[in-house]
Amino acid sequence: MRRREGVRGDVAGVVRMILIHELKTTSEDIAPGSTYWRRLTLDSQVSGYLAAAHALGYDAAGVQYDVIRKTGLRGKQNETAESYEQRIVQQIAEEPDRYFGRGVIVRTEAEIAEHAADVWQVAELIRAARSSNRWPRYVGACMTYNTPCDYWAVCAEGGDIEGPLYKTSPPMTGARLPVLSASALNTWRQCPRKYYYSQELRRRRVSGESKPLWFGKLIHNAVQVYNASGSADQAMAIVSDCADAMDRAHGRALMRGYTARWVPLKMLATEQQFNMPMVNPDTGASSRTFECGGFVDGIVEVENGQI
Repeated sequence: MRRREGVRGDVAGVVRMILIHELKTTSEDIAPGSTYWRRLTLDSQVSGYLAAAHALGYDAAGVQYDVIRKTGLRGKQNETAESYEQRIVQQIAEEPDRYFGRGVIVRTEAEIAEHAADVWQVAELIRAARSSNRWPRYVGACMTYNTPCDYWAVCAEGGDIEGPLYKTSPPMTGARLPVLSASALNTWRQCPRKYYYSQELRRRRVSGESKPLWFGKLIHNAVQVYNASGSADQAMAIVSDCADAMDRAHGRALMRGYTARWVPLKMLATEQQFNMPMVNPDTGASSRTFECGGFVDGIVEVENGQI
């Protein structure tokens, strides 16, 4: 596969870069230098994305994060959805930098190698847990944002993991071995017992997604449509299809801000699945137990003015 170069220039002095594109929604402060951005500088997922892009044939220079902060504004009693949307739009217009952030996170070769060693070490711990059939619980992960873990009913209330609260999720297609995705790695780090239920048994809660996760996916889909089609109207159609009037108003207001702030990105690929060997950092041998895999939101080519 021919590899696309990560950074190149032309005679006009315009620098073009190939980047992985990630869209995130959050309720946190996203101002430059905030904890949100500082945390990304250490996020292992960045190193994983860069290795994935390499496997897909793109020599990406970094990961471009577009971060949208939810406003936190609530609808007033007897307020119409249209009035609520306009109120959000007005607040965004007054402080756009508070709600929309864009930054590029890069990694050195040494940092990528360290990430690969971390992944291998986690795989070793999982293999040891399999061998002993011991999957300890970490109670610090039982409540996140005051919401019980999906497996609270099993761990704390005596429920049955094979019962009707859960269903079996199929493994990733096209993989030769069980996949350690970024999500699986994070789950292990949160709680080995949660990893066992969700990844080894592949039992997932039947009930719907939490509202923050659902809303984040709604905005994510709209942004993807905007960048792929170049049409703000098509992006607005995605959020306008939301059944809840107030969520629809919030989503429309955020997308109005996003499309006003940034022109569509040049997408080279979207929703790319990747699978690649997990390599022992000491010997260079590939694992016979796991492989790395997952999905990359998008791969884009940007000019220096878009960063």
